[in-house]
Amino acid sequence: MQQPMLPQHLEATGHWLSKNFGLSLPPNQLDEATLVKILAQRLEKLVNDDFEQFIQLLYRIDVPEIKVKELLATGEYPEVYYHIARLIIDRQVQKFISRQANKNNNPQDDDGEERW
Repeated sequence: MQQPMLPQHLEATGHWLSKNFGLSLPPNQLDEATLVKILAQRLEKLVNDDFEQFIQLLYRIDVPEIKVKELLATGEYPEVYYHIARLIIDRQVQKFISRQANKNNNPQDDDGEERW
């Protein structure tokens, strides 16, 4: 079973999805299930209206193509979009965690310059 998202990851992911997918997210009432549901609905519309843009977004987000292909080939609709939404959200959380770790592990000298 999946761990619940930390509040800072939920907020950052919601902001990123709103910006990149044009989602209207409910203010101050966003939870993980709502985020997945709203993104899944947007993905379904995107697949039906502009499949090429859908593929470009997945590439830009760096979601594993093989997983998406498997879901599209074997998944049941509309549940497949919830699974793809989950892949996208999980990938974004991984990126946020990685950036935070790199930010915290960025060694600097006393003068603020990076050390080599």
